[in-house]
Amino acid sequence: MAGSQAEKSLSPRLSIVAMAVSSRIFLLLAMSISCATIPDVFPGDDVVQFDLRLHSTRDRDAGVKCFCLRGHACDLFAEDISPRHGNWPRDSMYDRSRRRRSSSDDELLCADDDRLLFHHRKSNKTGAALRYAWLDHVYNFILPPVTKWDSARFLSISVDPWARYPPSWRVYLNEDTKLGCESFDARNADSGKTCNNEPNVLDVDDDERYYTSEQSHAFMPLTPLLIRHLANVMIWIMHPTFLPPTYEATVALAAIILNILAFTVAAISLYNLTTYMLMGNYNSDESAFSNQTSERESISKDSCIVEANDQQSSRTKLPTISAQLFCINPAGVFFTVAYSESVFAMLTFAGYAIAAKGRYYENNMRGNQKAKTQYSSLWTFFFSVLSTVLWMAASYARSNGTFSSIWTMIIAIGNCCSLIARNKNQKRNIAALACRCILTIAWHLCLALMIAAPVFYHDWRGHYIHCLDTPFSLVDTQLPPRPTWCTVEASAKQFSFQTFSLYAYVQRKHWNVGFMKYFELKQIPNFILAAPVLMISYSAALEWIIQSWKRHKYEMDGKYGKCKLSRYVILWAFNALSASSGFDDINNRKTSSSKGNSTEEIKSIFDVSSHALLGPTFLPYYALLAGFALVGTFLAHVQISTRLICSSCPAFYWFIVVLITRKNDPVGGNKMNSDAEAMTQMLVRELPRILYFYFAFYNVLGIVMHVNWLPWT
Repeated sequence: MAGSQAEKSLSPRLSIVAMAVSSRIFLLLAMSISCATIPDVFPGDDVVQFDLRLHSTRDRDAGVKCFCLRGHACDLFAEDISPRHGNWPRDSMYDRSRRRRSSSDDELLCADDDRLLFHHRKSNKTGAALRYAWLDHVYNFILPPVTKWDSARFLSISVDPWARYPPSWRVYLNEDTKLGCESFDARNADSGKTCNNEPNVLDVDDDERYYTSEQSHAFMPLTPLLIRHLANVMIWIMHPTFLPPTYEATVALAAIILNILAFTVAAISLYNLTTYMLMGNYNSDESAFSNQTSERESISKDSCIVEANDQQSSRTKLPTISAQLFCINPAGVFFTVAYSESVFAMLTFAGYAIAAKGRYYENNMRGNQKAKTQYSSLWTFFFSVLSTVLWMAASYARSNGTFSSIWTMIIAIGNCCSLIARNKNQKRNIAALACRCILTIAWHLCLALMIAAPVFYHDWRGHYIHCLDTPFSLVDTQLPPRPTWCTVEASAKQFSFQTFSLYAYVQRKHWNVGFMKYFELKQIPNFILAAPVLMISYSAALEWIIQSWKRHKYEMDGKYGKCKLSRYVILWAFNALSASSGFDDINNRKTSSSKGNSTEEIKSIFDVSSHALLGPTFLPYYALLAGFALVGTFLAHVQISTRLICSSCPAFYWFIVVLITRKNDPVGGNKMNSDAEAMTQMLVRELPRILYFYFAFYNVLGIVMHVNWLPWT
């Protein structure tokens, strides 16, 4: 019996894994075909491009291509150098900085490939790794599509560990100009290069000097770190025959593998999250619906049996559909190329799933004192900390991971409201109640600060390496001047309470990110592209509010009929927050009504198939969905709204599930009273097809546009 249940629970997950992997492979092949058949459009001189060196590297002595360039993350000699103040040989730093900026075709710039791949070559008599021409053709076919637009920046940061550092860290001169030039001329006597032929970092303006390091700071570090380390692991465990011919190409392959794995974990996490959310929501709906059945004889036993069967099937059906929609989401291209969306979705959804699991267990234990003792608060602490750690990692992958701190605070406020609602008649324990609320909010505030900490650390680190620290004890005249924003920050601290954010400064300076800065006539096409996801998001938030208002109106039926609207709204907000905690015992709520409600009215409120994913416990998720929609509309570049919401908001998929599974009951009865009602019914029937077309069409647009340098970012 246990074995059959395990097989039933495992079967949907296996199908989701298969769909997630196959969808990524299909998109990768489609993008490769598009990239190979459609001519590229020149993106502009200011767009960073990533060179895989698949066609530019030349053979070395024994026909071995230059796999690794000196100074890159694959250079073993570079790994022996610590990027800490004053702890590294100056000649080595100087040498690697110089080599990284020179032509990649110069064989003198190659790292020591024999050291890098020695453990694979010790049984090879010639010392050369054999290459399969067909495998190189495969790499030439599938790797270029994943290097376009922001992928180039992520891959560049992965390959070059010094990309985030300002020129003072990558200084061209040694102890002084004379010694520096003599040292450089001696090392490059054979090549004919001299110090005077090299650009001097002191002679350029701030915009050019700090262009690379500032823009690199706009991309959070976690995804490049994961790609870099995965590529190094691949180099260590795989024979060079099966690796791409260059380290840059190996890093691109590592990005593909990482995104496939992360996307699969994200799909499973969304399935688990939906399952636990529905299990908690159904328990509440079952109790409420059973009370309605006992008090209203108009609801037959047969309808209760049908309702129970619907609940049982929906517990597996709805999570599966949610995960499947995620696998074909309209931003699918960005989950395949070297963007951070897949890693971010994996960490965010996994954190939500663990938090939902913990809350489900905690709520179920509240009615069982023995189980509650066994469960203890230790497990609650464990689930909270584990989910917080995942959200911290998500914030280190994308700055919008800090939105999970808002989720945490909504949960804290909801727990306090629930605590007050459950103890409102115990006036003697007001002090204890206030103390518990303060402790709850303080604990969740600490978790929220922990979630946002990686973004603050990334900001501090960028400021530190640009403004406060230098790698060598050079005289001040030999160092390039610090960025102007270093002094701007100092003056800002003196005359205001505002703190300087390097991340916000870079976004504002290089990408014109700010409140309503994208509201221009030339951006109308981008608003049109983002319109579907924004409309769905706003509609989802509005639909949840409507359903919550109906539940509140039904539960408070007649009790506050004569109170002011403002008081009624405040009471609704309080009850909605209280119910979002999942702690409320719906059996204790008002279920009898002075007005006779029909069976259809009751089932419209507790309808499992239509409104299970719009339940009271889903409040924090729909609130975040509305928040991300507002950010995409007014703050960020509006064209990123699709990938922003698809990688951050489970509620986006839940609402689409509601739309495509909603029962098509006639509006206003079986007879159509007007053409408008007929049009509405036709729209409801065709809505699933419209949504599926939207998903498919945007994936096709991404396949055609993104990989050919067309504006699909």
